[in-house]
Formats: sequence, C-alpha cells, structure tokens
Amino acid sequence: MKVAIDDCQNVALKLADWSPVCRRAEITVFGDHLADPTAVVARLRPFNVVCIMRERTPLSMEILRQLPKLRPIASTGPRNASINGRTAADLGIAIAATGYDSAPTIEFTWSLIFASERGLDRETTWLRSGGWQTSLGANLRGRTFGVLGLGKVGSEVARIGRAFGIKAIVWSPSLTEEKASAASPTLVDKQTLFRDADIVTVHLILSHRTNGLIGAPEFALMKPTARLINTSRGPIVDEPALIEALRIRRIAGAAVDVFEIEPLPNDHPFRTLDNVIATPHIGYVTEDLYRVFYGDAAVNIANWIDNSTKRSQATTVGIFTNNSRCGNHDVKRVAEAGSEQSPDHWSQRPIGRCRHREIPFRRMGRDWRLSPQAGAPQRPQRRFPVGRSARREKCPCRVRAAH
Repeated sequence: MKVAIDDCQNVALKLADWSPVCRRAEITVFGDHLADPTAVVARLRPFNVVCIMRERTPLSMEILRQLPKLRPIASTGPRNASINGRTAADLGIAIAATGYDSAPTIEFTWSLIFASERGLDRETTWLRSGGWQTSLGANLRGRTFGVLGLGKVGSEVARIGRAFGIKAIVWSPSLTEEKASAASPTLVDKQTLFRDADIVTVHLILSHRTNGLIGAPEFALMKPTARLINTSRGPIVDEPALIEALRIRRIAGAAVDVFEIEPLPNDHPFRTLDNVIATPHIGYVTEDLYRVFYGDAAVNIANWIDNSTKRSQATTVGIFTNNSRCGNHDVKRVAEAGSEQSPDHWSQRPIGRCRHREIPFRRMGRDWRLSPQAGAPQRPQRRFPVGRSARREKCPCRVRAAH
C-alpha cells in the first residue's frame, strides 16, 4: 500500500499521528507543486491513496482516468471543487473530507483590511531600508463596508465590522432580504454596493455564476479611494481588469490572497504593483487548522486501510453511480458486504439536490462487483426482490431499495 501526501510546508507528519498508517503503508511526502497534468499523473500513478491540500493539486477527469491504482482521495476541508467527483465515482474512487474552521480566514481578512488601509507593507519596507513614516492611513469608523456573500465567513466578517463602527451593506447572487436582515447588514443591489462601499470584501463560493463576477464594469463604479479585499477564490475577480484598475489608480488599492494561477508566476504584476498587498493563499494556513486537516486525513486513511483489508478477506464493496430516484432528486448508493453502516464512513455526496444520507445496501446473496478494467459496476445475473435485497435506513425521501 502506497500513500502520497501533498505538503508544501513539510508539516503533515509533525501535526498528526500517522502511526496507524505507517504500520501498514509506505508514505511519501511531496513538497513541490506540479502544474503539468502529465507530471502529476507520472507522480501519482504508483499510489493507492492520495492526500491533497485543498485545491493545490487539481484532479481532473483526464488525470483520474490515468491513475488505475488510486482508490481513496483524502481531501482536506469540507469540499474540493478541483476534484472531478463524478469521474471519481465512476471509477470507484472514494473522496473523504475533513473538518474545517472558518476562523483563520475571517481573522486573516481583517488582517488584510488593516494592512491595506494603513499601508503596513510600505511602512515596513521603508523602515527596513532606514526610512521613517512615508504615508497616511485611513480610519475605519464611519466608513461603508461592502460584503459580497453572507455565508459563514461573510456574515462573521460583517459582524466584526460593527465593532469598528462600520456600516455594512451586502449583496450576493442568491441572498434574500430575510437572511440579510437576520445577519444585520443592509441588502442592496450589486451596483449600489460597488458604488457606495469604501471597502469591498469577497466571500463567495466559486461557481459558474460567480466566475468573473467582478470585472471592469464593477471597478468603474468604485470610488477612487475604495479598496478590494479577496480571500475567497481568484477567478471570482477578473484579474486583468483588476490589474488595469490598480495601474491607472482607478481604485486606491487591493489586498488579495487568491489568484487565477497558483502558485503566482514570478513575473506577475501583483509582485511589483505598489498599491496591492499579495499573500500566497495563506488565509486558512494556521497550525490549529492544519492539525484538524491532517489529523482527520490520517484517521480516514487508516480506517480505509482497515476496511480494505477486511473486504479483501470477504467480498467486494462497490461504489456505483446508477441512481435510485428520490422524488426529483438523485441519490448515490453504496453497496456493502455484511454491514449496516457506510464503509469507512467515507463521505459520498448525494448527486443533485437531495441532501439526505446515503442509503446503505447490505449484501443478501450476490454483490455488486467492480469491473477490474474500469471500475464500472457489473450487475449480477440474479435479481433480488424488494425486502430481501437490502436493508435501508429511514430516509425522508422514501427511496426504495434497488431490485
């Protein structure tokens, strides 16, 4: 058994107990980043298990199909948009999530706001070169704070802003008046937010609706004294448009922790512009959160190895993607051998809108088995009658067992 860990800071083995994994598997830690998909495939091909840090190593359909030995992916955090989940399911590759805490990103957002408003980067550089006091900062009290997105991070950032006497306004593509009122900020339309805000901070999930959401039209609406803060995802902001707005001083400045291409290329303008603070995607990077990430990942991998050993001595467990209907929803099903619990407690996300727990199926007779060629499920010849083919937990959607 071979396990690969993506760990650019070389801290994974120090922050978690990997001994249950080390006793039964060979662990290899990779600290460098590979952008070329061919190089990623060549590196990961020998491994049975891969532990990845957030979206640092995208696993596309093309990459996953070239990793025949890969079975589980231990992904840090609650979700990972850089993994093609449908392809993984088709190939019988499980994806495990870990715990998460939004506090590091919330705190870091305010670090960037303070640093940008008070010019801490310039003052620090000037001081180290022998200078003293080179710029003027700005107060936060009485200013207007525009929050894009009112989820866990955005709502808490807005709440903290009230302690500084900041007026918070908010907008997101799906935000309702009721939700905004519950969190206190004033709901406005998108144009009003960019026109009135002194600080615009981005806290949206990257999706087809938010990709490129902030571009040249939005920067044209902003005040010349306004600043943009982005600790969410780089592609939400049109990067060339932001660079141009900073170059011509259309806005006063920006503080960004996320980028379209990561790591940031050496010749990128963000490395040289004097009115931008750029940090290397460290909003979530704290020792406390890393202990959660790697601790949970180590437990998940150890549990998978335990269960894979048991399954090799019993019958095959297949993860298959033909769906049972759940009203208007689709639910992914897990076929099990002799167990009433989902194998390894791996998080298999429902397909579509159904958010109920997966329906566990217990072996009664033959199993669903994985094809040795592509991992596709093969249906047994004998069909099971309802009631004998599976035991199922109660589901509000009343999904019937397959037969």
